[in-house]
Amino acid sequence: MAPLKDEVTPLLGDHSYISTDGHRSRCSIQQRCKTMTTRRWVCYAILIVLALVLVLSGLIGIPYMMSAIYKWVIDSMMVLDPSSPLFVEWETPNIPMFQSFYFFDIQNPEEFKAGEKPNVTERGPYVYRLLFDRPNLTFHDNNTLSFYPRYFYLFDEEKSAGPETDRIITLNMPLVTVAYFVRNAGPLVQIPANTLMEMLGERLTLNLTVEELLWGYDEPLFKLIKPIINIPGFDQGKFGFLMSFNYTTLNLYTVNTGKENQSLLNDVVNFQGLPDLNWWGTPETNEILGTDGTMYHPYMTREENIHLFHPDLCRSVPYVYEQDTIYKKVPLLKFVLANYTYSNGTDYPPNAGFCSHDQDLCGPSGIMRQDPCRFGSPSAISNPHFFQGDPALYEAVGGLNPQAKYHQHYMEVEPLMGMPYVLKMRLQISMITLPLPRITEVKHVRSMVMPVLWFEQSVEANDRIVGYYETGFVLTAYIALIVKWIMFSIGLLMCLLTVVSCGKRLAHPPVVSSEEKNEKIINASPESSCDSGSVNVAVTEDA
Repeated sequence: MAPLKDEVTPLLGDHSYISTDGHRSRCSIQQRCKTMTTRRWVCYAILIVLALVLVLSGLIGIPYMMSAIYKWVIDSMMVLDPSSPLFVEWETPNIPMFQSFYFFDIQNPEEFKAGEKPNVTERGPYVYRLLFDRPNLTFHDNNTLSFYPRYFYLFDEEKSAGPETDRIITLNMPLVTVAYFVRNAGPLVQIPANTLMEMLGERLTLNLTVEELLWGYDEPLFKLIKPIINIPGFDQGKFGFLMSFNYTTLNLYTVNTGKENQSLLNDVVNFQGLPDLNWWGTPETNEILGTDGTMYHPYMTREENIHLFHPDLCRSVPYVYEQDTIYKKVPLLKFVLANYTYSNGTDYPPNAGFCSHDQDLCGPSGIMRQDPCRFGSPSAISNPHFFQGDPALYEAVGGLNPQAKYHQHYMEVEPLMGMPYVLKMRLQISMITLPLPRITEVKHVRSMVMPVLWFEQSVEANDRIVGYYETGFVLTAYIALIVKWIMFSIGLLMCLLTVVSCGKRLAHPPVVSSEEKNEKIINASPESSCDSGSVNVAVTEDA
């Protein structure tokens, strides 16, 4: 018997072909190619859409996501709450803080007493490491908390110009204060006061060590005037600039936690239990504005003015934007003390309230009298060397040389978090001297503003604080940038490959394979479809 073989037998009236596997398909080769081509175009369209999604996500979606991440980081960090990572840094700051003192050493004390122009030499710096914390925090229901800041001063001789035993010829401030108290009294008061000061050996100038000037020296005048006026901190018969500040908690602050309103973060709400000061003549000058300078609100801008409240200033002082700066690769905004801060009421009317209740306190622009908040002592604060003040102020004292580089008061703030990375609070303390004929030591002295010392409170962020910025923002930004360009590149590559593939298909249409050519093709019916179907084939047996 001859072997069986497949034979393709055309069926009358059927426009199909019979394949060698014994089944009949009702789809022509042309229709199969058309179906395959349609599927390819659908795949290309899907690839193009996916590619565009990746490109747009990289260009638009990732930046939007980054803004949301930044907001989450800031919201979680910038709030005065124990859950905040920065709360410990705020409660017990671990950043380097220094307070440097510069004294004006009088070179011609006898001539100064006789009425000549004083000549001074600046001595310093004498540097102290400043540590402080905020113990015994009390949280209130209105999103505020109260505390007494506590300060510790540690002398740093390595950073200083000399030891604390260096001697300075300086103004006798207790004597000048007593003389000022009796300036308007008659001879029945002034003559006994002069006799008393002569008996005690009081002189217009004193030769004291740095340690005595800062931490106190015996001053019998304070003991004698105690029944008349009690000056807190000096009731033991001693006088010194810092004797009541070391290891003490003097000032009660109440600040906003920023939980409900981040723009109020760390703003001083009350000082010593009061919402306003009571030393000055107008509500505007008594208003407490701003923070203590350790932290401001997030999202700071160049257009806004910020304020700092500090007891040494007896007021809130304004800062204005000056320029952008960089600190350890962190972009900052530099705010400087506004040049109208120490202007008088004539040059800057809003400042008139600082002397409106006592015309004796109105002086030239460049100083601010402190008598009301310094127990009546004739003192004044200003920029060091009377920087930005009336030229008559620094021209009255030989040896002064105001320069912005050394004497400008400023801070540099990281705007996203509102954290000061650099603070240079520079403040000069001066005394007002008046000639009084019945007081021997000031009988011929000039009527002037005599500088005594100035200090700089310096703060610079350490690597730990910078690390918060690098981890929360820089690292996150780098990761987002990488993801952004990866998504963009993949999407762009997919677009290019799809376009190239489409171009090749259009330039070179598909060719029927040799196997398909060998099949017996019957003229396919135009109306036939690609529905699968099969019929039995005729198999013949050769005899």
